[in-house]
Amino acid sequence: MFTIEYAVKKDIPSMMNIIEESLPLIPDLDWFVGDTAEFYERHISDCGFTLKAICCSTGTLAAYFTVRYPKLENDNLGYDLDFTDADLLTTAHMETCVVHPDYRGHHLEARLMKQAVEILKNTDYHYLLGTVHPDNVPSLKAFLSNDFHVAKTAKKYGGKLRHIMYRKI
Repeated sequence: MFTIEYAVKKDIPSMMNIIEESLPLIPDLDWFVGDTAEFYERHISDCGFTLKAICCSTGTLAAYFTVRYPKLENDNLGYDLDFTDADLLTTAHMETCVVHPDYRGHHLEARLMKQAVEILKNTDYHYLLGTVHPDNVPSLKAFLSNDFHVAKTAKKYGGKLRHIMYRKI
């Protein structure tokens, strides 16, 4: 059993540790583009939010999920979909999810994403976008189970192939 709550800045070292422990187990490193501690610090509360799943029996961080508000930044995925400036300003990115290897198989990415969508329904953000490598079936399933669809497939992040996932709320 897991509880989902907002991450805080003191969670960042644990979040970075999950990345370090997970990277060697990723079947293809093209599937994952990691972020820095500074990125997470900005997106704990200032430019988005981060949710965390805590294992009830151990109290440890099992997974986290970051949502970013890119506004008119150059990497807003809405540019790939020909969004207007008004639409770009109401776009949220389903940015990063990392699940600790010990807690895989509990659908934590899908559960965290579902909670993020519920939070976003009460905001001015109406366009939800994210990326996933076409071969990353677990992450693709998490998006699809949350009513996202593939809007476009393009090279992102320095030439890495990605589906751009889309949902309007």
